[in-house]
Amino acid sequence: MEPIRLPTKIELIPGKEDHQATLVVEPCFQGYGTTLGNALLNAMLAPLLGLNVTFRQSLSAILMSFAVTSVVLGAFSPLALFVVWNTPPLNGGTSLSSPEYGLLQLTLALLVAFAGVVGNVRLLPLLRHWAGSAAVAWKVLFAWLAVNLFLGSQVCWVLRPFIWDPAGPTCFIGREYFRGSFCETVFEAARRLTRFFAHESCGRCVPCRVGSQRLYEALDRIEAGRGRADDIERTLALAGHIDGATFCPMGAALANPARSTIERFRGEYEYHVAHRQCAMKTMDDRRWPSIVVEG
Repeated sequence: MEPIRLPTKIELIPGKEDHQATLVVEPCFQGYGTTLGNALLNAMLAPLLGLNVTFRQSLSAILMSFAVTSVVLGAFSPLALFVVWNTPPLNGGTSLSSPEYGLLQLTLALLVAFAGVVGNVRLLPLLRHWAGSAAVAWKVLFAWLAVNLFLGSQVCWVLRPFIWDPAGPTCFIGREYFRGSFCETVFEAARRLTRFFAHESCGRCVPCRVGSQRLYEALDRIEAGRGRADDIERTLALAGHIDGATFCPMGAALANPARSTIERFRGEYEYHVAHRQCAMKTMDDRRWPSIVVEG
């Protein structure tokens, strides 16, 4: 087994102002960048919410959270293997709009999101012990959840090694790694799957025949920037009426992508409806700055 390389250089470089400084940590083993980034963000957020923690405490909490997340993901590995085994293989003929590719995207995103939430929730007793207040512990936990899920999802999107171009070679950074965003991809995958099931409906039962079209129309309106205020609740209601009311399991397969993505990424749907665009705009024409932690 390859040994983990620990950082050998930790340097604090003073900035131009008394309250500014640059923290340099190198070299970083694979994954250490995300770990240190989460630890720094958590250490900066906690004092704002009434909990004073050191960087060492924040890093320890992050490592504990990642350990729990890894165990949960390991427990999900048979489920992930079952989904991959029963999904048509991704090959040179598979396109980014293929339903099987969208299914794998949503499945893996939901499994990782669930494991990350469990890993962070397990920190609640520790936060309550540090803060001495349940209210402060809950506020810090929700703030950490939001920041860690956002940072983790976006970092995984930029450095997506296995869930990028199904027809291209496996590489650490995709050929167009600044195109699109995690939020856009989750929404588009749900819309593509809904369209696929609507097309495949045999039409024997009304919930599937009519509901599939209505689900796709609602998601298509939201994606095109024409979403109405009641489209999100209408979509959830439609998914509830379709699930369990059809002759075959296609009803559940049709309802689950829209329902699960709304339940876990509702904020992105609401932003899309309110602002007529995705929460994370496409980064085609922007230059990303170097990531330097200052403060």
